[in-house]
Amino acid sequence: MPKLVDNYTERTSYKLMHSLLRCGGYAPLHRVQFSSNIIQYLLDQKLVQV
Repeated sequence: MPKLVDNYTERTSYKLMHSLLRCGGYAPLHRVQFSSNIIQYLLDQKLVQV
């Protein structure tokens, strides 16, 4: 059974993706100011790579 993702996670992950695109598509992890849950959500969706 898949996890339910709340709207906050989706909205915040969209903001992170937008900020990554603005800085050229990549950023060092120490500069990403988002929670690990948001980063993990994007990794699970295969939208980002580490």
